[in-house]
Amino acid sequence: MADQNTYWANLPLPDLINAAMEKVSATRWEPRLAQLRLNATMSVRRYYGELGTIESIEVASGGQVGELKATHVNLYRTYLQQHLDLALGQAPAFMGVPINNNPESLQDALVATDLVEYDLEHLEAEARQAEAAEFALTTGEGYLHLPWDKSLGEAYLVDESGGEVKTGGPALRSHSMFEVVRDRSLPYDRNTWFIVVDRANKYDLAAEYPELVEKILALGNDSIPTWTRPMWCYGETRTNNDTVAVYHLYHKKTPAVPAGLEMVFCDNEVVLVPPIPLAYPEVPLIRVTAGDRPGTSIPHTVAFDLLGPHEAFNRLLSACLSSDLALGTTNVVQPHGNGIKASDMAGGLNILNFKIAPPAAMEFRSHFPELSAHANLYDNFAQRLIGTNPTAMGQVDQRLSGDAIALLDSKALQAAAKFQKACLTMYTKVAQALFQLRKTRTVTEQTIEIVGQDRSYMTRTFGPDNLAKVCTVRMKPTNPSASTPAMKLQEAQFLVSQGVVRSVEKYAEMKATGQVKSGLQGPLSQEMLICRENEMIRQGVNPPVKDTDNHMLHIQEHAINDADPAVRMDPEGLVARANSEHLMGHFQALQNLPPEVLMILGQQPAQFSQQAQAQQRGTPDAEPNEGQPAQQAAGGPETSPPQ
Repeated sequence: MADQNTYWANLPLPDLINAAMEKVSATRWEPRLAQLRLNATMSVRRYYGELGTIESIEVASGGQVGELKATHVNLYRTYLQQHLDLALGQAPAFMGVPINNNPESLQDALVATDLVEYDLEHLEAEARQAEAAEFALTTGEGYLHLPWDKSLGEAYLVDESGGEVKTGGPALRSHSMFEVVRDRSLPYDRNTWFIVVDRANKYDLAAEYPELVEKILALGNDSIPTWTRPMWCYGETRTNNDTVAVYHLYHKKTPAVPAGLEMVFCDNEVVLVPPIPLAYPEVPLIRVTAGDRPGTSIPHTVAFDLLGPHEAFNRLLSACLSSDLALGTTNVVQPHGNGIKASDMAGGLNILNFKIAPPAAMEFRSHFPELSAHANLYDNFAQRLIGTNPTAMGQVDQRLSGDAIALLDSKALQAAAKFQKACLTMYTKVAQALFQLRKTRTVTEQTIEIVGQDRSYMTRTFGPDNLAKVCTVRMKPTNPSASTPAMKLQEAQFLVSQGVVRSVEKYAEMKATGQVKSGLQGPLSQEMLICRENEMIRQGVNPPVKDTDNHMLHIQEHAINDADPAVRMDPEGLVARANSEHLMGHFQALQNLPPEVLMILGQQPAQFSQQAQAQQRGTPDAEPNEGQPAQQAAGGPETSPPQ
C-alpha cells in the first residue's frame, strides 16, 4: 500500500501506474470540464455540419405531416476556416543560431537549419500544426506531442541480444484537449505533470517490444477510456479494433521530483518504458489555445460565441424554407358549390364560369421578407463577432476603392491577430523542440537527403559535434499580410520591375506558386556571403574576391566594419588591414572588369572605372559634354545618385 506521505510521482510500480490512471479517471467527473466539454462538443458538431439531428447535406422534415422543413447552412465552418487561414498564414522559415560567430559555427548553424527543415517536412509538421490549431479554434485548445521514437532511423549498433539499435528520430502527433490529462486547478504554465493518451496498433507494439508480445496482444479494445475521447466520437464502433491506449506520463523537474519523470505504459502488465528521469530538456508537449479565462486553466474561443447566432440563423432559415415549400405555391379559395374545378384553371389562359363568386388567390408568405431580414441580421452578428467581412472572404464590392479593400483586409487580419500570435508561437516551439531533440538524442553521425534552394537533391551530414555548436533555432520575421495571394503577386511584380528577377520562367513560377522566395535566391546568397565575409574580416582574415560578386553592394556593406572605433584604435590593426585589403579587391574588380561584363551581371558600371580603363588602353579621355562639369569628365568623383 502506498505511503500517504509520499508524492504520487515518486511511488514505485505498480502504485505509480494506479495513481496515474486515477488521474485519468478523475477527468471524467472534473466539474471544470463539464461546460467546456459541452461547448466543445457543440462546436465540433456544428463545424462538421451537424445541427441537432440535421446534417448540412440534407433537408429534414418535421411536424405532424412533414409540413416543417429544417436545413443547416454551415456558415459556422466558413467563418472559422477563414479565421484559421488568416491565423496560420504561411509557415515561417527558421535559422540556426550559432554559439559564436566563427566560420565553423556558422556552417554548423546552416546544417542545423537544414535539419530542422528536413524534420518539419518529413513529419508533415504543417498538417499536424494545422490540426492542433483547428482543435484550438473549435474546442478551445489543442496539443502537439513530440516524443522521441527509437524505432525510427537507421541501425547503427547491435545489442547484447543480437537486436538492432536504431538512431531514432522525432515524432509529431496532434491531440485534442480530451486526450491530455493535467491539473485543471492550475494555469497551464504552472502544471507540473501531464498524461498524454495516445493510440497504437497492438501488433506494431508487439513487434517493437518482443519481450512483452503476449501481454500486449492480450490487451482488449476497452483499454481506451471513453472519457478521454471527444464526445462527438462516442458513437464510433470499436468492434474488432486492434487499437489500444498508450499512456505517456511526464513530470517536470521540480523540488518534489528533482530529476523529472517519464514513463510509457498500457496498463499494469504492459510497461513499455519504465519510470526514468526526464530525458527531454522540456516536457515534449506544446499547447495551442485561443486564450484562457484570466486566472484559470479553462480556454475560451470565439467559436463558442458564434454558436448562438449560428443556430438562430439556421432556425430562421428553416422557417423561411418551410414557408416557401409549403406555401410557396399559390392557393385559390372559392365558395362551396361555385362550380369551378382545379382542372379548369390548368393549362394557361382559361374562361371560367362561376355560380356564386370568382375564385381568389390566398397569400401566406407576406412575412417572408421579415424572416429573411432577421436571418441576415444574425449572419451579420456572426461576422462582427469573428471580425470578418465579405471583402476578406472574397466577395469584393466593385464600388470599393483599393484603399477601402486594403482597410477591410487589414481589419480581418487585426481580428485574427491574437490567434495568429498563438500560431506563430506554436511554429517556433515546434521547430525549437525538434532541434533540441536532435541535439540531445543524436549519438552518432548521420546523413540526410534534402532539397536545396535550386530544387536539386543534396546530402547533409550531422552529428553530436555539429549540433553542439548551435544553441537554438529562431524564426525569421514575417509580415502577416505577405501571405495573401494579392500581396505575393504584387511583390513578384515589384521584384521584376527592380530587375531583381530577370527570368520570364522564374516570374511565371513565382506567379503560379506564390513562392516569392524562389526569385530571391541570388540576392539572399549575396547577403549571406557578405555576412560570412564580415565575420572572417573581424577575425583578421581577408576572404577572396571574385569577379562575379556584387561589388557595389559588398563595398557598402563591408565599409560598416570601419565604423567601429575599436577597429580604428586597435594597435595591431588586423581587422582594419583585412577590411582595407578586401575593399581594395572590390575596387580593383570594378576598375578592371569591362562594362559589358558588369552589365551582364546586373551591375551598373562605375564612371571612374571606365575612365581608368580608357587611360590604361592609352585612349584619350572624352571631351566634356556641353553642360557637363569638367571634374566628372576628367575622372573626378561621380555626383549622380548611385544606381
